[in-house]
Amino acid sequence: MRQGKLNKAVLAVGLGHLTVTALTWRDIRQRPAAEIKGEKRVWRLLTAVNTANSAIYWLLGRRLGPVPVAVRPCTQDELTRLLESTPSASDRRHHIERFGMQSEGKATYLIAWEEEPRGRGTVLHESKYPEVRESLGTFPEINALAAYPSGHGIGSALLSAAEDVARGLGADRVGLAVSGANHSAIRLYQRMGYAAWDGKVLVDRWYELKEDGSTAEHDDEVRYFTKWLAEQ
Repeated sequence: MRQGKLNKAVLAVGLGHLTVTALTWRDIRQRPAAEIKGEKRVWRLLTAVNTANSAIYWLLGRRLGPVPVAVRPCTQDELTRLLESTPSASDRRHHIERFGMQSEGKATYLIAWEEEPRGRGTVLHESKYPEVRESLGTFPEINALAAYPSGHGIGSALLSAAEDVARGLGADRVGLAVSGANHSAIRLYQRMGYAAWDGKVLVDRWYELKEDGSTAEHDDEVRYFTKWLAEQ
């Protein structure tokens, strides 16, 4: 009788461990690496050993708030690192192009770093859109902002750093363009003080380098937002 109860207890503990491990592994698989403290493969190994390690993962192993990043202009050494770690031909071309614009004094190429790159953005020293320059004047423009993962404060950190760059250029205003369908980005910009330019719709023409080496031209309708910069 006692042996039967013991066997049932062992079976129950084993099933419980397997269930918790399966749930933990699913979270590890679906969660972006930037939201996990440490390497995914290490957590998989640890949580397979016992349930206590799964509890540690759920309590301490995940980043639930903003991802801490340092945003700074890209250096030559960092460009080399980006090119070595970027599998996409289109992204590598983007890094090279934007660093080249920075080297020519036309832009500042910002990278958000944790241990790995977590985002990027370019501060053009003047707007790429003739309509903006003719109607609103000349001021810096934030372009090609990207955060990975999104929703963890990286985009806000990039925007703040870009605004500091604009101030450093002597500007009291900064602009940016965004697709009208990108509602999450628009909410972020509005929350940070950006206002739409009278409902004006512009056409953003850009070129994509595909993995097969061909180039695709895109013409996207965008809304334009500006912000007056307070002195800091």
